[in-house]
Amino acid sequence: MFGAALIPPHRHPLAGVAAALHVGKLPPALPVLRDVFALTLVEAGFLLSLVQFAGMTLGLVVGLAAAVGGCGAA
Repeated sequence: MFGAALIPPHRHPLAGVAAALHVGKLPPALPVLRDVFALTLVEAGFLLSLVQFAGMTLGLVVGLAAAVGGCGAA
């Protein structure tokens, strides 16, 4: 609700594409990472969760900075 009031979605047609670029890069590499680093399935899943959490946190920080900075203001 907060971001939707500040930046209308029609101003950024590729925002969803840019936000989803990090999804899908780590799961195909998990078997190799498990072999190289001797990770269990639980540890590999935790690694995947950390990458997703980092992407979510960075997106939140950048979005709030853009909103405060006046990005997309009329």
